[in-house]
Amino acid sequence: MKWQGRLKISIYILLIGSLLACGSQKEITENQRLGLERAVTTPAFKIQMQWAYPLSNTASQYLNNLQPGVRANGNRIYIDDGSNYVQIQNDSVFVDLPYFGTRQISGGMPGNVGVQIKEALKDWELRPEKKANQRSIRIATKHKGEYYDLSIHLFAEGKATLVVSTSQRQSIRYEGRWSEGLED
Repeated sequence: MKWQGRLKISIYILLIGSLLACGSQKEITENQRLGLERAVTTPAFKIQMQWAYPLSNTASQYLNNLQPGVRANGNRIYIDDGSNYVQIQNDSVFVDLPYFGTRQISGGMPGNVGVQIKEALKDWELRPEKKANQRSIRIATKHKGEYYDLSIHLFAEGKATLVVSTSQRQSIRYEGRWSEGLED
């Protein structure tokens, strides 16, 4: 008989948890959906990055221990200082992001070790999505001898994710907020 009482309590807890999870999702407006469509079909948008997620925990732990003021917790690094972005504008892609991770090919990296790209938008693919409130874009480009594969996910409510894979470094993921149109 005790197991029946425990079973009822477990069912109630699961039911309440399910109801709370369903009710917490924010409704997407028609203007947000239309803005997303314009941004990816024009294409003209800017993503202001807020967080970096290095593949190896070693990179973020190193920063957490050595640089005062850097907010890192072992698997993500706060980078929202206004200068970290991806922008698609006038058939070009502009990227200026810090990089935390391991270089896969030996040799030094002259100058800035971040991800910096200023190239024509040649290899662009808008990937189909099952959900109406998100779009996926893949951009392949080369800059200063390094090949980049940018996988961008834009969400109608304004969130964005980016995964950068390169020919010379470990992959890294970023999160931020996107805005439609051209901004400086």
